Amino acid sequence: MQTEIKKFTRHITGDELIAACERECFPCQPRKYLEEGSDHIRFGFQHGRIFVSALYNTVSGRAFGEYAQSTGKGALKKGTDFSTDDKLDGTPWFDALLSFLYVA
Repeated sequence: MQTEIKKFTRHITGDELIAACERECFPCQPRKYLEEGSDHIRFGFQHGRIFVSALYNTVSGRAFGEYAQSTGKGALKKGTDFSTDDKLDGTPWFDALLSFLYVA
């Protein structure tokens, strides 16, 4: 059975990312974006036991960083690098991240 790939119409703006992180209680570091006009925002994301630390480009809509799985004791296993350009469609945490960063 093949999983249908979700189609997105646009990526979210920097202001939308900041608001979404506040709403979901995800860590967000928007100071350089808000005060210096940077095109990047560092943020955190969680889906189940997967934790993501990423840098989001507000112009291109791309994000890159690393993800790690909780060991269940508050510690994380060593992180694995990723980019939103990676072919991870169908991976639950990655699909959730794309739905967080892009508008269907």
